[in-house]
Amino acid sequence: MFCQNPINVIQSHQLDQILIHDTIFQKFSGDVIIEYSDFKIQCDTILIDEYQEIIRGWGNTSIFNDTIKCQTDSINIKQFENKITFYTNSILETDNMLIYSDHMIYNYEQKKLAYLSGGSVKTQDYVINSQQFTYQIENEISEFKDQIKLTTNKYKITTNHMIHENDIINFVGKNCIEYEEFTINSEKGIFKKDDFLKLYQQESINGKNETIISNQLFIDISSEKKYFTNNVHVILDEKTHLFGDTLIQQDQGSKINNNCEIQLLGTQDSIYITGDIIQIDGKKEELEVINNVFIMGKDLEGSCNNMLFKSNYENILMNKDPVIWIRDIQITGKRIELYTQNNNLDSIYIPINPFIVSPNDSLEYYNQMTGNILSGKFKNNKVEYINLAGNAQMIYFDNQKNKNLTINMNHTKAGSIKLIFDNNNINNIFCLNRIESNYDEINLSNRPKKMQKKIFLDDFTLIKRRSF
Repeated sequence: MFCQNPINVIQSHQLDQILIHDTIFQKFSGDVIIEYSDFKIQCDTILIDEYQEIIRGWGNTSIFNDTIKCQTDSINIKQFENKITFYTNSILETDNMLIYSDHMIYNYEQKKLAYLSGGSVKTQDYVINSQQFTYQIENEISEFKDQIKLTTNKYKITTNHMIHENDIINFVGKNCIEYEEFTINSEKGIFKKDDFLKLYQQESINGKNETIISNQLFIDISSEKKYFTNNVHVILDEKTHLFGDTLIQQDQGSKINNNCEIQLLGTQDSIYITGDIIQIDGKKEELEVINNVFIMGKDLEGSCNNMLFKSNYENILMNKDPVIWIRDIQITGKRIELYTQNNNLDSIYIPINPFIVSPNDSLEYYNQMTGNILSGKFKNNKVEYINLAGNAQMIYFDNQKNKNLTINMNHTKAGSIKLIFDNNNINNIFCLNRIESNYDEINLSNRPKKMQKKIFLDDFTLIKRRSF
């Protein structure tokens, strides 16, 4: 039989001639084998029209050449369009891919394969389901559209547009990636199996329901290392937020670099903490802020070179030259411990070398208090009281100058000193146990050098506050 491409009937048990819609068809039945172009086709039944334009085959159908191999229920070849349509239960193999669909079209002149109403592609590395699929065999480019779901042994990616070329998968539009304990939503991404996953405008949610937002996320699959970059925002819960330029995660450790900030949003007030580096130890459930650490609140400021958070951010330990200011009152110590409840300040504790400096009306004179241990309580995010226990000392100046230009200074030693606050200002002072008090009168116009040491307690230091 002669036509555009020769059709050679190799085998058939029966030949009939039938009429369908005024067109005469040759019907070959029973273990039919034909050769068409470079294809070999095997099936139960084949129809060939009198013009040799259409070849239809069905029943245990297989068709193959050097490029494709397909098992299907039925096929339809339109010779002048150079197209083969594969119908129900089609499984086509090409380039180490298995393609499943109930309706596939193959243009053998252009070497282009497609399905338009649902199917899946399986490789050694992936299974990809989609509504639409095209594959250019010569350049090995696959394109998927609508309701795409890619599955590997580690990943599940759902999206609406995906292109696979040279082992690289690009996907654009709203997408969702399930990876380990993460669910990631992003605008677009690039994926190479066993190598990397790169996402843009992403939002990740982990198994603890913590959210990480960033402009970019790069996952090194071989090392399982994650790099979040540009406008990183970590939401630990609705009241606890972390910010920075970059976040690096591996195993159970995290590190935030550049423009680091912690926001503890409370019902009464909020605390903002900045530093050079934030490190999170997931095993110990601890967070550390390193170098140039500053703490800010409505009436609270502070600084140190190391800050450690424990117990789900309820314990804040300020180390390495810590200082806090409550309005104009300066508090220092070897280590300052702040405790919160629901991100509101609850209490303060300084176990070693606590020292309080409160300015007097005159810039030259400072009220000072110290002891072995400091403990204090906050109420509605304002200081309620502070207690200095053990070898407590206080230097306190009268607020009023005498007529003869002198000011009274009271140097008191006691077992403990308790400061009562009102609206973050010292309102009352109580000295308890083994009280020893000495008064001095200081001439404001001509203060002798010998008085210089008397007006300061040992370890007095005035720390310059940061300008915001």
